[in-house]
Amino acid sequence: MRRYGQVALARAELPVDAGQEGIEMPRFMDYHDDLKLPPGAIEQIAQGTRDGVSDEFGVRQIELYHNADGKVYCLLEAPSRSVLSMPMYR
Repeated sequence: MRRYGQVALARAELPVDAGQEGIEMPRFMDYHDDLKLPPGAIEQIAQGTRDGVSDEFGVRQIELYHNADGKVYCLLEAPSRSVLSMPMYR
């Protein structure tokens, strides 16, 4: 399970066409309407993204877009939408 502090990030809603040669896993865009992240959690996510870290289910954070109002978009790479529908990602 990917947890950053007390915040679990990963709940795919929309598939994103990677459009790049060599990428085999689908990408998904996740949206959180009210997820205010502490600076430490943002840095931890950013470091995991830079390091290309995947969790035990093969889910990897590609990018995180956020603002101070708690609007967060996560671009995730995952083996399938069904992996992201598992309880730990909701």
